[in-house]
Amino acid sequence: MAGVFHESVRLLRETWAKYREVLGDDMLDTLRTAASLANSLRKAGSYPEAVNLAESTYQRGQERYGQDSPDALSCSLDLACCYAALDDMSRALLLVTEVKAAHQAGLGDDHPNSLVAANNQACYLMRLGLLPEATVLTEDTLTRMRGKLGDSHPFTLSCMINLANCYGAPGHYNKAEALQQETIAGLQAVLGPSHPDTLPGQGNLAVTLSLAG
Repeated sequence: MAGVFHESVRLLRETWAKYREVLGDDMLDTLRTAASLANSLRKAGSYPEAVNLAESTYQRGQERYGQDSPDALSCSLDLACCYAALDDMSRALLLVTEVKAAHQAGLGDDHPNSLVAANNQACYLMRLGLLPEATVLTEDTLTRMRGKLGDSHPFTLSCMINLANCYGAPGHYNKAEALQQETIAGLQAVLGPSHPDTLPGQGNLAVTLSLAG
């Protein structure tokens, strides 16, 4: 699975270098490519480089386009993911909370950008051990995503994975299993059985079934 992202990193490095040469470091296309590269680096497991690039892109985006511009907020969300990958959950939670508030103020609570930020926020709450808060937020976010995006949208399916994890953590294995089964069926239908986002869902289900006995 990491091999897919290593190839993505290679291609994005080449594209980013060309944009920097032709357009400079601060132009929008350059910054967007840098953000994509940081995301692929994170998924490929190159966490320190991903964080360094995400931080520099975040800073440049804020200086060039403003703190609450869509691209700056997108960089903020990516940077929070990088912090989470390094297990710096406090920083990740602080940053994603700011992003969610900005999206909600500018776009409304039910906008997909607000919902994605809420889903990430709930994930970090869970990893910090704040399970009741995480469960309530994820349940609310999933309800909103189903209504706004539908049951089979990748954002909805991602939220379902998080909610299944919330249910499984305190031992509610039946609820977790039912949600995981639904999620895997959706991921396989939308993305295919071998997609990098489908395979972890299958692994989570196997763990749940094992714990449930």
